Amino acid sequence: GVARSVRRSQLDDAFDARLDLVATACAPLPKRVRAPFADLCRTAFRTAHEAACDPGGRTREASDPVEEEAHIAWTHERVRWKARIARELVDADDWPVTESSGEILACLRLIDELRLDPADETVRKAVLRLGAPTTYLRQLNDLSGLAARFAVERIFRAAENRLDASADFPRRYQRICLSWQRNGAPERYLDLLDDPQAVYLPSVEHALELLHDDAPDHEIRPVVLAALPAMEHWITRLRGAPGPPAMLGELLHAVGEHSRATSLLAEARAAAGPRDSLTRVRLSIECGAFKDALACLTRLEQHGTDPADVRRLRITTYRRWLGSDAVLPTAEEITGELAEPHPEVADARRRLVVEVTIAKHLRRPGEVDPDSLGGDLRRLLRDDAENSHARYHLAQLLYQHAVGIRTRMRATFGSQREALRDELTRLCAECSTHATRLLTEAENGDPHHALADDARLEEVKTMAAKVSSYRR
Repeated sequence: GVARSVRRSQLDDAFDARLDLVATACAPLPKRVRAPFADLCRTAFRTAHEAACDPGGRTREASDPVEEEAHIAWTHERVRWKARIARELVDADDWPVTESSGEILACLRLIDELRLDPADETVRKAVLRLGAPTTYLRQLNDLSGLAARFAVERIFRAAENRLDASADFPRRYQRICLSWQRNGAPERYLDLLDDPQAVYLPSVEHALELLHDDAPDHEIRPVVLAALPAMEHWITRLRGAPGPPAMLGELLHAVGEHSRATSLLAEARAAAGPRDSLTRVRLSIECGAFKDALACLTRLEQHGTDPADVRRLRITTYRRWLGSDAVLPTAEEITGELAEPHPEVADARRRLVVEVTIAKHLRRPGEVDPDSLGGDLRRLLRDDAENSHARYHLAQLLYQHAVGIRTRMRATFGSQREALRDELTRLCAECSTHATRLLTEAENGDPHHALADDARLEEVKTMAAKVSSYRR
């Protein structure tokens, strides 16, 4: 913890700091070994402190040849020690597929804190004595990273049965995942264990290619269903990993066969670890746990997850929620969750609040009450006058209602007919107002506008012309 040839006060400060390190490092040890091991550490530091404080009858200088050689020898031993650890890590195939692999990574991170400085001339000389390039120091300073990469490769090989075909592997894989989470393994490696695409993706690669190419349903469906047995195998084999069941659920949803794996997905979600991840969110969506997915996304957002990924999955969550049989969210909940002033988020929010409003009316018994639905759509417009989707659906509702009134007028006479005419005039006037505004806004070329779709644009033009003729 100190450079060579420092003052006694600095040596004392370094010694005190090392005693604090011993107390912190030994605290997690089992009680029966904690005190003896701490005593050994303190004795080693005390011996080092005494040796550093006693120059042996001479004054040590940084340029002293003997001191220089001693320091090179010490550095040489430190480099060889780390090199031996690195060699032992990659020469053994058994430790990665054990629950203790997480603890091994945690211990290696402590060793990584004892860094070898590549800028130190003495360190470079020590490395050259071993015949290794200076870049080798980067690997020796990242033994935990070396071990994690090696372990992930071996774990995946075991999953593929090339290394470990034992019957208890699924349980062991689950315990490995929990061990790595418990011991604070880097997120990128936890993500790999959560979603081991290198293992299972070949089973569904053809189906994904067809989906990406927008192939017709009759081509995609048999390919997805043919991959079902293989994906069931991987879900069982990679117990605790939310990636495979999430992928299966997404594929089955794409071809309308989600019900085939409902129980399997629920079991996989129950076996998954508690770690917050985008993969867990995807699995929660496939299991219909939409509130859990949204809560997890909020936590991920607070911890700095890529906003684009959070945004995309949040929108997906609500879209899947509205298409399910679950109790629907409120328009206020959607507005609160999707309040970000991003163009895609704003467009999704406006679409979703309209969809949930219409969906709630469709779920009510009997026919939809146009006056009640119209009132809700008008409230959406009062809250957000730029919501072209609410305006489009309101104009469509008013037009359909006007057509119905006009049909009834043909079989009605007298005062009742006059009352219907007044109602028709009111409906046509409001519909015309909304249609005119929609057509005017559409001229701006906004890709998120409700009339960006050519079919809808022509529909509104037709409605505007019709209601104008009804009023004459």
